Amino acid sequence: MITPYERVGGGEPRYLHFYEMTTDDPEATYKSMTPLVQKRLGGPGTPDYDGWAWHPALRIDYVNTFRLEGELGPG
Repeated sequence: MITPYERVGGGEPRYLHFYEMTTDDPEATYKSMTPLVQKRLGGPGTPDYDGWAWHPALRIDYVNTFRLEGELGPG
């Protein structure tokens, strides 16, 4: 699931996209994302891939991965 957030009051960065994945190894899952996109769109140098990877509005300031510890229980 991807949840987009917009910064209240303006400023930079304007958006945050929070990705939630069901996995025991979030770092490996994150690292698998670009190769999966390459497989679907074609590799670097193809119009579809380059349009995705180098879109003029794309700016990545920070990336990190976290794993949920324990289980979520009733409220």
